[in-house]
Amino acid sequence: MRLGIDFGSRWIVAAIADRGNYPVISFEGEQAGSRQYFPALVAVQGTKRIYGWDAWSAQSDPSSSVFGATGAALPVGHGGEASAGASKLDLLFEIALALHTALDVAHLNRAASERYEVMLGIPVQAEHSQRSATVEAFLRAGFVVLGIMEEPLADSLEYRHLHEPSGSILVCHLGASLSAASIVEIHEIGPVTIASAALEHVSADYFDTALAELAWKAAGLPASAFASISPGELFSLNEECRRVREARLPSAQRFVIDLSNVVPGGKLVSVSMEAIQERWQPQLDRTIEALERLLAAYKGAIAAIYATGEGSELPFVVHRLKETFGEQVCRAANGRATTAIGLAIAAEHINEDEQYEQSYLRPHDIHAVAPFPIPNLDPEHWLAKFIQHATKQYDASGGTITLEAVSELLQQHQRAFSEDLETARRMVRTYPQLFKKT
Repeated sequence: MRLGIDFGSRWIVAAIADRGNYPVISFEGEQAGSRQYFPALVAVQGTKRIYGWDAWSAQSDPSSSVFGATGAALPVGHGGEASAGASKLDLLFEIALALHTALDVAHLNRAASERYEVMLGIPVQAEHSQRSATVEAFLRAGFVVLGIMEEPLADSLEYRHLHEPSGSILVCHLGASLSAASIVEIHEIGPVTIASAALEHVSADYFDTALAELAWKAAGLPASAFASISPGELFSLNEECRRVREARLPSAQRFVIDLSNVVPGGKLVSVSMEAIQERWQPQLDRTIEALERLLAAYKGAIAAIYATGEGSELPFVVHRLKETFGEQVCRAANGRATTAIGLAIAAEHINEDEQYEQSYLRPHDIHAVAPFPIPNLDPEHWLAKFIQHATKQYDASGGTITLEAVSELLQQHQRAFSEDLETARRMVRTYPQLFKKT
């Protein structure tokens, strides 16, 4: 069974590849409901670790420490020291294992002997260590990893599936907590990212925080008290704002938020659309400026500007984009699931014999498990320094570089290179089936 799995910093969304159809998987959610996403969280309570919706609910418990998919501690409880001895890889592995269990009970009509073959999606901002750790975590959890792809690339596949465009598109991936824009050229053999830019403070989480602050003010509660509320109360307040935002009708002009179950002395308050728009305007302005810089640097023609991710469903975001860029702008029908659907499309079209034959370093090849794209390397990584030095020699010699010069540069980084080589050998010994073609 082939799946596309969008492994975000807070949420996991999965879609199935089913003969040209790509339905989004529903998981058993909070309060016995059904959700088209699964929390990418682990909570530590004493020496016990819990996952999924149990970990999500634990954010209101001050005795818990909650970690996101990046391995970073969320602002709950007593912080990031209570990981019960777990490394970032351990936490990722346990989240992936919890996801495997959730998929098993999601009524997917899977044969007992059939394994989950997955294409993984990750944020553009993900570092080398997060990319490689995500791949290894899913392998350990029993998944067959077909490849790894950045979210805007996957979004472009979903767009191509629906619209069959030619040329380039600008993908604005506005996620729950991380957002980015990428210019993607769409070719028959697959999409290629030309340029990317991070979009700061325009995610759904930031919107919920702004709405929470306005609701607090509308209730007549002092601003100083907002700064001192407990992490658990802050989580409950943001959750109430998220719930109201997701339930909002397109014609609604107000958000009605119940603070009585959040903080002592809370009451039912309303926040007007004008108030949140005024508060949100600076973020939108900065987003527009970032997109304009990206388009100006590209100088080529853009067939469409495609808004995806949970943040694309926020009020007046797409309206503001259309005001600036016109009818080129379109919004994904299911913003939260766009990436997972694109990943499922990629998974369905991969030839099994080609899965691991492509170059390890090709940054945008959907056939390869690529733990890091070259542009996102840590500048202190030995390979980044090697590339920098080699490029200087290449430019200084008029566009050539000898094998002897390459060998000499490698010797300068011999220790770090040898450590990476040993890590690669260890992975080959651990996962021989993964590297049988290479």
